[in-house]
Amino acid sequence: MAREYDGLDDMRLAIEKDGYPWVQLYDLDNAEGVWDLYGLSTAGGGIFLIDREGRIVEKVADIESVRNYLEEHLGR
Repeated sequence: MAREYDGLDDMRLAIEKDGYPWVQLYDLDNAEGVWDLYGLSTAGGGIFLIDREGRIVEKVADIESVRNYLEEHLGR
């Protein structure tokens, strides 16, 4: 998740340069308030698990939290 202001050019350049293999979501001009809602700092971004409907279902702190979420919700 990226928070961008005044456009997405910087984000697009970073994606191209770094070759992110994932879908990059953004909160343009803080319109959705994701940073405040999920307690993120003003620098950097966050990693989230997104469901099929596009809803944030989990803020990821580390790989163990991903494993726990998947085990709980996929029954493994």
